[in-house]
Amino acid sequence: MKLLKISMPALAIAALAIGATAAEPSGYYSKAYGKNKGALLSALQSIVGNPNTVSYNGLWSAYKDTDTDANGKIIDMYSNYKFTYGSDQCGSYSAVGDCYNREHSMPQSWWSSNTMKCDLFHVYPTDGKVNGQRSNYPFGECANGTRLTSQGGKYYGKGKLGDSTYPGYTGLVWEPDDEYKGDFARSYFYVAAAYNSEIKNWETSKTNLGGTSYPAFNAWTVTMLMEWHRLDPVSEKETKRNEAVYKKQHNRNPFIDHPELAEYIWGDKKDSQWNGSAELDPRLTSPADGATIDLGGTTAGTSLSTHVNVKGSDLSKDLTVAITGDADFKAGVSTITAAQAMAGYDLTVSILSDVVGSHTATLSISSDEARVFVTLKAEVQEPSTDPAISLGIASAPLKFNALVGEASAILEVPVYTENITKPVSVKLTADGVDAIEMSLDRSNWTDRLSIDPDGETIYLRGKAMDAAGRYVSLLELEGEGSDDRVTTMEVDVIYTVTEERPEPEVVTETWEGCATGGYWNEQVQGAKFRWDFNDAGLWADDSRHGAVTCRFGKQATSSIAMAEDYAKGCSAVSFFAAVYRSDAAAKLTVDYSLNGGSSWTALKSFDISSSSLTECAVDNLDLKGNVRLRIRQEAGSRVNIDDITIVENTDDSAVPVVNAAAEWQAVPTRGGVLVTAPQGSHVVTYTLDARVVADTIVASKPQLVPLAPGIYIVTLSNSQGRKVVVK
Repeated sequence: MKLLKISMPALAIAALAIGATAAEPSGYYSKAYGKNKGALLSALQSIVGNPNTVSYNGLWSAYKDTDTDANGKIIDMYSNYKFTYGSDQCGSYSAVGDCYNREHSMPQSWWSSNTMKCDLFHVYPTDGKVNGQRSNYPFGECANGTRLTSQGGKYYGKGKLGDSTYPGYTGLVWEPDDEYKGDFARSYFYVAAAYNSEIKNWETSKTNLGGTSYPAFNAWTVTMLMEWHRLDPVSEKETKRNEAVYKKQHNRNPFIDHPELAEYIWGDKKDSQWNGSAELDPRLTSPADGATIDLGGTTAGTSLSTHVNVKGSDLSKDLTVAITGDADFKAGVSTITAAQAMAGYDLTVSILSDVVGSHTATLSISSDEARVFVTLKAEVQEPSTDPAISLGIASAPLKFNALVGEASAILEVPVYTENITKPVSVKLTADGVDAIEMSLDRSNWTDRLSIDPDGETIYLRGKAMDAAGRYVSLLELEGEGSDDRVTTMEVDVIYTVTEERPEPEVVTETWEGCATGGYWNEQVQGAKFRWDFNDAGLWADDSRHGAVTCRFGKQATSSIAMAEDYAKGCSAVSFFAAVYRSDAAAKLTVDYSLNGGSSWTALKSFDISSSSLTECAVDNLDLKGNVRLRIRQEAGSRVNIDDITIVENTDDSAVPVVNAAAEWQAVPTRGGVLVTAPQGSHVVTYTLDARVVADTIVASKPQLVPLAPGIYIVTLSNSQGRKVVVK
């Protein structure tokens, strides 16, 4: 399981926000100013070392103030059981949920300090059974590890034991759940600071320790803990616990007060001196520096393109885009403004080559304040000489529905060709031919068309019929290659006309009966659909309908997305949402996809401020065919999502057609392309070799984009491009 990546500027911002509420005394860390690396660790020891710890038995009573929630339940980072403070104290145990005990997050067999035994900053109340599984194994990551569960699976360990899959170590490790990885990383950083003069003498065999005062940990552990620290920022739980421990031990965890300290000791700023605050640096957070982007495969003479998301933080200068190496790679633009990068910009990168074989180049996106270098790859193959015709739709037969006396919705069907040299014949035949009609411009309708050898987009619809019935016809396409070889394609067209629109199907994702746990970054089986979870889990906790709800994690970028299609379209969607307990208000956005999750379009955003489940609804939709929904978080903290309801679109044509609210069309006409899209939309038109020939903001409906005769790709924002032929 991988954590959701958060940029360091985001971590620094979190640090500033938390620092504003922390009760650290004025000048508390002044001895550490102007230092870095090992000197900074040593200085921190002079500040937080030699804590006035409670006794070992005194830990039990200390947990009442440091590790219980408002309901008197233990906050356990090792299991989902809600232990009652005091009464569930270990004792003996045989299963998850039997009792809680005192867990040294850095195992006692590694060190020889009497003070460490009672130091609350690394000794936590945890499930006894899971504590036993963890034993004295090092923290690590194990993709195929074993997670303990109680009989029936209701209670489970928040962590797993298995062979390390993290580079640099192959032994057994214990991996905590994502929601607490940052907590444990900062616990280890605290130990390295508070016991810095001793740590070099501690056990290094099968541990996370490196046998030095600096960096204190072995190399793979440093890398891993820094990842955990960055990806799971300081939480409200940690800040409250920091204050509670401070009242008992009279020392603090510096890495909770100032998360950026880790960067000056082990991370990106270790060659700079810490001045007591988190400094925000301009940087590019996407694409990742050193990443490889594989465009895939194409044939010689055929363009292949992809979008590269360019995203930055705290940028003030425009970025230069350049490709070096293989000249067959091209970028859509040479400059991205700072504002565009801050908002997120989809950069088109393409290749058009006659050279068969593997192609590589280097994409650089840079200014004098931030830069990344990315490797581009593509494979060019010999083109086939066989003539071929295909349709750019996912489903067959083509289906239409309408009421008596009404025409059906219009279906957009891209026709793609290969090695066709003569116009393609398109006609409708069979019994239902009189019920279906076609057009190239959505204006002139017929049952026969002749389209460009390079392919065009055609439009189909069912006519307004006087009688109910099922009308079946056949769409036939025929093209001819240069060597007189002919290829054909046939697709059934089914048109259902009814007197009354049927009652729509209503499907609700309740999460009931599903396995609980989290937070996950993986595919999860819900009660109705499979979902891709991103920093989200299923819980039996506050604010739920039934026994189970979905809860987003602490980060404001969580999401859940359907991992399979609902084939009946969508006329309305609703869900219930609530902020988790006293967490910050959240902003949620509902997106839809009509292409299997390849691209998403926003429907509506909701501000969530109540801790009671409140319904959020989007009505009057016209999503047709295979549809997927996604709920993503844009702001706030943890939030619960329950009872996601999809209402079938009874006018469903069973093929992808954009919904009315976000509909856009690109229809060729004399002198250019007529674009119908929401006012203010950004339309970019490319040639087949990815040159931008028109960059248009839609000011009216329709908007004429003047173009010379030729073949173009027209794109709207993040949507898929549409191929048009201007004659």
